[in-house]
Amino acid sequence: MNPIPNINLGEVYDTRYESSEVHYECFSKLAHFFGRNMPVHWHDRFFQIHFLSRGQMHLQLDEKVYRAHAPLFVMTPPSVPHAFVTGDDAEGHVLTVTQNWIWPLLTQLYPGQKQEVVARAACIELCPLSDEALALERLWLLMAYEASEVNALKMGVSEAMRALTQLLWIDMHRLMGQGAEEIALPRVDVRLFRQFNQLVERDFMTHESLKHYAEHMSITEARLNDVCQRISGMSPKALIHDRLLRECKQMLLYSPLSIQELAYHLGFKDPSYFSRFFSKSARVSPSVFRENKRSLG
Repeated sequence: MNPIPNINLGEVYDTRYESSEVHYECFSKLAHFFGRNMPVHWHDRFFQIHFLSRGQMHLQLDEKVYRAHAPLFVMTPPSVPHAFVTGDDAEGHVLTVTQNWIWPLLTQLYPGQKQEVVARAACIELCPLSDEALALERLWLLMAYEASEVNALKMGVSEAMRALTQLLWIDMHRLMGQGAEEIALPRVDVRLFRQFNQLVERDFMTHESLKHYAEHMSITEARLNDVCQRISGMSPKALIHDRLLRECKQMLLYSPLSIQELAYHLGFKDPSYFSRFFSKSARVSPSVFRENKRSLG
């Protein structure tokens, strides 16, 4: 069984993650690149915070499962496995902070408290239009403004980002007692879902049938479908297709291979089928997707 993948954002998405202590990104921009279904993964050395101002999230955070509605935020410490699915209407913000910067700050803010208490994994659902939700949204909008291209070359941006991160952390830590309601699922279901994600990560480019996955997990296809639907709200086939689509996008962006060569590399027996699959899933042809991204870069 393959290990849970460690996604290095500096390698697969943006090199600025490697050089910045604090990095902000619009949620929809990350979702456009990685997809709105993120299979189970973890981030080494990075603490991540997701804030959704609109939409809902099906979330697996370590061995807990949540179905939460915006406004909400998710705290994910380094090395904690997590997976989530959001709808097309979900909007929000993502903050990624290096652990080398955040741990000393937490020691200063909360002297004498254990790190696993002040920096625990959590999903917090807020009351819409509450003072707390509105205050957090204002801070996130300030964060987005400071991180925008308008301020890219201005002095003091890094200092402003660190100061806003500290304010965000203090406000969110105060709300940690308002956790979203955990979905009561047997632990075996969560482990089966994680096992399925690991098998998908290993086999998605060989285009295996659902029977292949179910047999490797020693369960029926119906049981596999039930687990996936209850935890992610998606069918196993849709989860496999989402993972394949994410790989297609990354290869189109970063590989020098032609589209025909990419099709064969990704396990498609016919380049025309690859083109149909990608066009239907991404709503744009492979060639147009590649050209649009290159022109933006």
